[in-house]
Amino acid sequence: QNGRVPNENEGRRITGALESVIVFADNFAPAAEHAQRLKTLDNTSPFFDPVQTDLYAMHALVPAISAISEFSFGQPETRLIQDVSDRLDARAKELMNSLSAGGNAMSELVILQALSQLYADAHRAETRLLKVRGEDASASIDTVWASFDKQVSMVAVLLGSMGGTPAQASGGSGSVKPDTAPPPLPQPVEQTPAASPSAAPAAAAPSAGGSPMAFFKKK
Repeated sequence: QNGRVPNENEGRRITGALESVIVFADNFAPAAEHAQRLKTLDNTSPFFDPVQTDLYAMHALVPAISAISEFSFGQPETRLIQDVSDRLDARAKELMNSLSAGGNAMSELVILQALSQLYADAHRAETRLLKVRGEDASASIDTVWASFDKQVSMVAVLLGSMGGTPAQASGGSGSVKPDTAPPPLPQPVEQTPAASPSAAPAAAAPSAGGSPMAFFKKK
């Protein structure tokens, strides 16, 4: 730290500190959750042990917590965040199960984080509308959930287009099938040449087998 070699006294202090750590480690009794964590390290990636999973789940819900803290639609904040977290967790599991290759803890947590952001955006959008409408506006959390469900239905379609089975969304009026074939293009129609020599054959529709863009080529 000081850019020089420690002297004798500093060396003794460093050695004493290391010895204290060794004595503490010899008499250390890990708690139950720590012992369970040590067992999972041998067979599982450290990210998926219970402690890390809970921490990441809490981090994923931060956008929703922040939005609720700004305005809770007349409900107790603690009860609303509990209801929101339960519903988001259920929807994350539902979407994860729609993946054709299955999912794991990482997949569920990533989906949970995306759903939390979608809910936070819908919550804040409704809050802004209430501020614009003024005192006569009526606040309802149902409007937030309706907007959230509509966006989740789009997420389900995206998962379906990636090889999964589109999950049934609880909200939204539309349903999109990404694998639906587009309608066939109209075929060019052959026209009988006009009898008058003044007719302009170049303005006729392109003949069958010709390029539909041939009309726009320079002559």
